[in-house]
Amino acid sequence: MSEPQHQVEHQVKSVVDVVDDEKAELKKQIDKLRPVAIACEDEAETLEKIIQDINDSEIRSGESIEKEFGHLVNLLTTRKEKLKEELKQKSQTCRDNVHSRQENLNNMKSSLNKGLREAEHTLSLNAFAALSQTKSVIEQLEKAKNDCREYHHHSSLPTIISFTIPSQAIAQTVASVGSVVEALTGGYGLSSCEVYDPPSNTWTPVASMSSARQCHTATLLSSGKVLVTGGGSLSSCEVYDPPSNTWTPVDSKSSARQIHTTTL
Repeated sequence: MSEPQHQVEHQVKSVVDVVDDEKAELKKQIDKLRPVAIACEDEAETLEKIIQDINDSEIRSGESIEKEFGHLVNLLTTRKEKLKEELKQKSQTCRDNVHSRQENLNNMKSSLNKGLREAEHTLSLNAFAALSQTKSVIEQLEKAKNDCREYHHHSSLPTIISFTIPSQAIAQTVASVGSVVEALTGGYGLSSCEVYDPPSNTWTPVASMSSARQCHTATLLSSGKVLVTGGGSLSSCEVYDPPSNTWTPVDSKSSARQIHTTTL
């Protein structure tokens, strides 16, 4: 009787060892994915900020359209209405893209948080109860990690909608004057900038900002220049001048700001 009993004890010990190994692997997965969960929360805040920037820039651009065309109402009413509709449609498209990204992010967060809860619950189980769950939980966490990786490979979203018009050339270009463009400056720790041209459907690199920024603001000024403020741990501000393709530092904020607003 002693030898079979010894074999049973040896088998039980082997199962415990297997579960301990899988629990250790599960803990590693949890430790890896916790920062991802935090990053998802930060991304959600950034997307909300982008929505606000789009809304604010749409209002500012609408006001700019009204001001510029106020001098040429009789000649440019048709063109003005067309541009306003284009602005509305483009702004809505941008919002729809952000909403879609938010929906994807929420689904990913839900799956990730569910996996983390199940993983933590599995860690609290005894060896035999955990044995049947650890493998499936690890697979679920791996899928969540892959989903997170695919999500962050998405292209950057335009953060503002701006309206431009070459007033000095108005007499020669009445038929096609003005355009509504999406502008993308910095983001995720970048200093590079690009300008989008709707007629040619192309992005053109322009001068880089003096500092890499993320979660900053970009505001179209009445002069046609763009004011960029804060971002990350920065309090600095700078202004972009399209004709000269240059950035000029201006007075800094009193403290560093990110995910903030700028009102013109």
